[in-house]
Amino acid sequence: MACDLHHFHCLLIGNSGPSISHLMYVDDMTFIGGWSEINFVNLNRLPRYFFIASVLKVNLHKSKVYGIGVDNLEVNRLSSIFKCESISFLFIYLGFPLGMNMKLAKNWNLGMEKFKKRLSNWKAKALSFGGRLTHVNSILNRLPLNYFSIFRAPRKIILMLDGIRKRFLWGNDGEKRKINLVSWDLVTKPKREGGLGVDSLESANLALLAKWW
Repeated sequence: MACDLHHFHCLLIGNSGPSISHLMYVDDMTFIGGWSEINFVNLNRLPRYFFIASVLKVNLHKSKVYGIGVDNLEVNRLSSIFKCESISFLFIYLGFPLGMNMKLAKNWNLGMEKFKKRLSNWKAKALSFGGRLTHVNSILNRLPLNYFSIFRAPRKIILMLDGIRKRFLWGNDGEKRKINLVSWDLVTKPKREGGLGVDSLESANLALLAKWW
């Protein structure tokens, strides 16, 4: 309604595309609009109206202001209207790095650390082969899917993740290198074709990204 009444100027996608004023995820909300002081002033009034209507108060001290293509001094100046923190790119939002070039393997370090941390809680030598296979299929295959649903993983990252899964599956606990009994290509084949049914991360990545095409 604020956009319809021209109290808030939202973002227009393309020349004749849809307009975006806000994005919501659970209890998080992101407002998206043109960079102007009047936009900030009017947006600052909305939480007050929301409080009057619902008796729910927005904690602006937990909010942050981001400016795209805007000088940091200007971001700091207008963020003072909200009395909240100003942040510039790059930053992490809902666990995802925003503003980074995800075609570069080095920018996947955050996701890789999460993967390794989760794996460190399990000891390969304490599980049977069946237990390790179940762990690979139920947990290790699922950990990167959030990233894979947004970004195309570099080939180097796929190989690194496959290496971690491979070492865990064959019981390599870092103390002694163990022999891989069969090739990884066979491991990732369906069981009906004689494989172990372990998911291919590269195929999963492409399948998840297909929703954007």
